[in-house]
Amino acid sequence: MSKGKTKKTLFYPVAFMVAMSMIMSLALATLNQVTYGIIKEQEENQTRRSILSALGLESTSDDEIERIFRENMSEQMWNEEIYYIYSEGNEEVAYVFPILGSAVWGSVEAFGAMDKERTTLLGVDFVRHSETPGLGGRIEDDWYKEQFRGIDITGDMPYVVYRPAPEGNVDTISGATSTSNAVLALINENIHEFKNFKEEGGA
Repeated sequence: MSKGKTKKTLFYPVAFMVAMSMIMSLALATLNQVTYGIIKEQEENQTRRSILSALGLESTSDDEIERIFRENMSEQMWNEEIYYIYSEGNEEVAYVFPILGSAVWGSVEAFGAMDKERTTLLGVDFVRHSETPGLGGRIEDDWYKEQFRGIDITGDMPYVVYRPAPEGNVDTISGATSTSNAVLALINENIHEFKNFKEEGGA
């Protein structure tokens, strides 16, 4: 086979692969552009659902979420993060603050809520985490999250303690001790920091 034929034989498959790669890249970029707004909207709605869940407010529709945030929620800054003030009429009722940090396998993002007097933890809800499904990932389970409602936070740290300690008020996740301890530390630390922030006159 001549060198000219060899070059032609190699050229066509290479050219085909390059063309296909360009077409697929363009298709993926177009798809990303088209769905970007939808994905961002879904992420925002999920975050808002978590905020309301921490408050103990379960909403069933995007329209209801939008109404509550428009009529009852306002935003302020704490530690370069947004926290939320829930009001009824002109009266502040509760605060929702971010809970951020690392557990065993990566970062954890959640929200906690407390009443305006800073005496009661109203709830906790998790937005994102990297914990192992079926073990540490069970921090998303309703039975685990619901334990954090109505906990007295008037004393000193730790506010939330695992049973069977005498002062225990929540149960740990069986088989995921490391994740349980890391998450509990995050919750206690963020409660403490946010309480101090508000007690020192934080906006």
